[in-house]
Amino acid sequence: MSPRIKDAVVNGKTHQSIYFDTLTYAAFNYYHELFYKDKKKIVPLNIQDLLTPIGLAYWAMDDGTADRSGFILNTNSFTLQEVQLLAKALKNKFDLNCSIHTRNDKVIRPHLLYIRADSWEKFKSLVEPHVIPHFTYKLTLRGPQKKKISLRGTGALLGT
Repeated sequence: MSPRIKDAVVNGKTHQSIYFDTLTYAAFNYYHELFYKDKKKIVPLNIQDLLTPIGLAYWAMDDGTADRSGFILNTNSFTLQEVQLLAKALKNKFDLNCSIHTRNDKVIRPHLLYIRADSWEKFKSLVEPHVIPHFTYKLTLRGPQKKKISLRGTGALLGT
């Protein structure tokens, strides 16, 4: 359905909102049942079978960011056990070395999945062909370590 604009007057001031309807398709129920339990997003036990380079690229574009020497996948809403399952799946399926970082947050202690520097090039080669141009910035390392990583393997050219 096309978006529609609705006016609402609150305390004498007119505010506009845009609303629209969406559709659901039964074909997607399978995935909803895999990734949601009791209305909460989960990591299914068979995640290793489900992950593909394309899926990893979409995940990176949606909820990831390059760091100084690796890549962070935000897994804040998952339990430690679920993040451990994801790390194991990435190691077994794509040979990516991951570590789990915990952020200090006063309310919750979210767990982040960190693809380590020694797996950066492998990760990048897996996802880069599937990353749309708008999100290529997410595959650029930040900070002081980026030169060290980008020069790795060029010792013969540099005479070192």
